[in-house]
Amino acid sequence: MMLIGYGARYRRRRRPKGAFEAHDSAEADMHENDKGGRVSVARAAPWIAVAAALLAIALAVVIGGEARTVAGAASKRATEAEAAAAEAAEARREAEAARERAGAAEAEARAAIERFGAAICEIARAACTGDHAWRDCSQCPLMVTVQAGEFRMGGPLLEGGGQNERPIRPVTIARPFAIGKYEVTHGEWRACAAAGACDPARGGGTSEQGDMPATDIGWNDAMKYVDWLSKLTQRQYALASETEWEYAARAGQAARYHTGEWITTEQANFAGGAAAPPGSFAANAFGLHDVHGNVKEWVADCYRPYADASPARQTANRLLSDEQCGSRVVRGGSWRSSIGNIRSAYREHQPADVRSADIGFRVVRRFDKLGGGAADPAPRSSGNVVASLEVGDVFRDNCAACPEMVVLPAGSFDMGSEEEEGRSDSEGPVRRVEIGEPFAVGVHEVTRGEFAYFVSATNRKMGDSCSGLTADINQWLSLSGASWRSPGFLQSDEHPVVCVTWKDAVGYADWLSKVTDRKYRLLSESEWEYAARAGTRTAWYWGGGGVDQCGYANGAMLETTIEHLNKDCSDRHARTAPVGAFGANDWGLYDMAGNVREWTQDCWNHTYEGAPSDGGAWEAGDCSARVRRGGSWHDSPPSLRAAARQRQSTEYRGGNTGFRVARTLTEREIIVSHGALGRVLGSGQVLEVITRD
Repeated sequence: MMLIGYGARYRRRRRPKGAFEAHDSAEADMHENDKGGRVSVARAAPWIAVAAALLAIALAVVIGGEARTVAGAASKRATEAEAAAAEAAEARREAEAARERAGAAEAEARAAIERFGAAICEIARAACTGDHAWRDCSQCPLMVTVQAGEFRMGGPLLEGGGQNERPIRPVTIARPFAIGKYEVTHGEWRACAAAGACDPARGGGTSEQGDMPATDIGWNDAMKYVDWLSKLTQRQYALASETEWEYAARAGQAARYHTGEWITTEQANFAGGAAAPPGSFAANAFGLHDVHGNVKEWVADCYRPYADASPARQTANRLLSDEQCGSRVVRGGSWRSSIGNIRSAYREHQPADVRSADIGFRVVRRFDKLGGGAADPAPRSSGNVVASLEVGDVFRDNCAACPEMVVLPAGSFDMGSEEEEGRSDSEGPVRRVEIGEPFAVGVHEVTRGEFAYFVSATNRKMGDSCSGLTADINQWLSLSGASWRSPGFLQSDEHPVVCVTWKDAVGYADWLSKVTDRKYRLLSESEWEYAARAGTRTAWYWGGGGVDQCGYANGAMLETTIEHLNKDCSDRHARTAPVGAFGANDWGLYDMAGNVREWTQDCWNHTYEGAPSDGGAWEAGDCSARVRRGGSWHDSPPSLRAAARQRQSTEYRGGNTGFRVARTLTEREIIVSHGALGRVLGSGQVLEVITRD
């Protein structure tokens, strides 16, 4: 029903004629156009694909290039990283090696300090006292360095000591030294015996008692030990002098003991039954044990009452030569001793060959150079022991081989002698000489011990013959095999060196100059007479000859068989005496008369005509011969006069000839010293003292 109704409303419209043709024509055109488009696209498609491919390739090339650039940069960074890593690894290895080297160096430094502690103290001149102990070798005694200083030696009457402890006198310890922290032990003695240098029957104790003090030791036994120790270490070991021993024992304490005026058996081993191991009791302020009690200790000195001894000094008292010494000093007391006999000032004496269960010893060591050996005298000096020097000062430059020196003033004097002295022609004419500057002169003649350093250091050839006095026919002849070490009579290192030529003496002075950076030399002849006279105008600087000579000079006296001897007295020495065994002149110089003739710088001239008047050496004339001064143990009183002079070839070696040295002072060393050593000469002129601002 609805369909009919719809049809009723819907009526198909018809196109006009021709409309179909127009429509078909348009449709055909459209179809044709569509067909042409499809043909065009089909034809273009391959080229589009090629273009796309080319674009893709271009993009790939660009992207690939960038990728390669990135990859190259990454590879470079990786290479750099690898190199940096290798460098870092190498740096780590080098750092580790450096740490190992630093550790080894530190260990070596510590070992060196421990091994050479003594010499380090010597060079630095540090205050190495007390607990700073060291040893030169594993077999060597433990040592403590003691600094220079002053003290009063001896014991007052109130202490109850003997007369041999007086008079009390001031003593100067001029230079540091080392001393054993303990007495030498039985074990240390056994090391010497094992080397064949010491008697194995000596030392006391058994092999199980190595830490006990060595006892049953005579003085001669102790000397064998120190000689062995010196050779083993190439250092200068010795027994202490009495002054060194008491100075070290007191350790700055003026009272009876290092503990004060009283001491107990808890502080020292005395009034007991046996020796104790060293170190069982407390040390003194210098770090030394058993200076009171335990065992008595040999020292170097020949025993003499203080009243008879030469002025106190650091070296041992050798008034008598070793072969003439009746007894030696022992110090410190022992486990057997009473309280009064262990005082610092207490001294007793025993024959050198005495051995006892309560006698031992301790050693000292003189300082020399770090390393090297006996040939090394000491470190090169960087200056004097004192920064400046006054006239009259006694000093020693900083080396073990250096002689003790005294500063003499500038001044003037009349050189030579008048005819009434019985002079020879060579002692005139008398002339005025000006000494324009202060200078230093050896307090003593150069000793055999001091000269030994020079010979060892320079390997100097010293010859194998020396002129001397024969024992059988009492004539002066050339002795085959005699030398400065063994001149044909007994000497110690404290005796003046003999059998040296003028060239040897000059060589020693030149060597000292190199060691110290100071100017050492022989004295000019005028300097020598000026120093010997010490302001006097008498023939002998002590006034006259005769009996007085025996207190000041070692000449030909009653103990010799020489025809021209002085029969007024005996000086106790048939040959040389230890230096300083006789009285000094007024300027503190020993043996300016006698003992040995002394080489001077001057060439020989028979008279003083034309001689320099400024104190300098006369380097013209017969220079194959030089002047000797002072006379010797072989000479009569006229040859000991201050003006006496002798000619001798520069090649001569004799058992009566040695030398002493002078040292030129720098302006920096000389300070204002008004009036020092000023005295009126025979001519009435007062000695001038050079002063500096």
